[in-house]
Amino acid sequence: MSDLGAAPKTLADTPARGVLSSAQHWSDESSFLALDLGRKSSGVAYGSLRLASPQAVGVVKHKVGFAIEPFAAFIQEWSPTALVVGVPYHPDGQAHENTRFAKRVARELRARFGLAVLEVDERYSTTQALSEGAQPHNVDALSACVILNQFFEQLRQDAARSVVDAALEHDQASSVTPTSAAQSTGPGRSTRFLSHES
Repeated sequence: MSDLGAAPKTLADTPARGVLSSAQHWSDESSFLALDLGRKSSGVAYGSLRLASPQAVGVVKHKVGFAIEPFAAFIQEWSPTALVVGVPYHPDGQAHENTRFAKRVARELRARFGLAVLEVDERYSTTQALSEGAQPHNVDALSACVILNQFFEQLRQDAARSVVDAALEHDQASSVTPTSAAQSTGPGRSTRFLSHES
């Protein structure tokens, strides 16, 4: 899908949406198909957490309007644990027509294939793919690789953040006295929860 003219950012600067705190959902055996959706053509990439090195596996040409059925062959061949869909935004983070298109397709993919579908901000994926040498015939598939790399990077960041949070919570718990522990459950205290999305 087309980028919208802003300078490329690093993967860490374009966080995955709906991925935060989801690292614990996946094992090393989890695998993913990433889709760079377009109305005329869509790129497909595959990767597993064990290898964390996406590979371009194909391009779907939508000759008579966009359709999700062609993705069925890729899902059957690669048997992914989940799908990762690139969702574009304006450089300022605002949604636009292609944002709504990608989100609608994500909902249709969930309903059609019964898989978890995670959305990743992909506003700079095509720009990055072209900067890495993509050509017109494979830019969509390599953009899907960028999207999947971004997803893996966000999972790594989430996992590292969880380790730090756990260490901090352990340190805080170790330093709490019985009196302060009792006070911590009183009115006005809040408990921190991690939310998970599938």
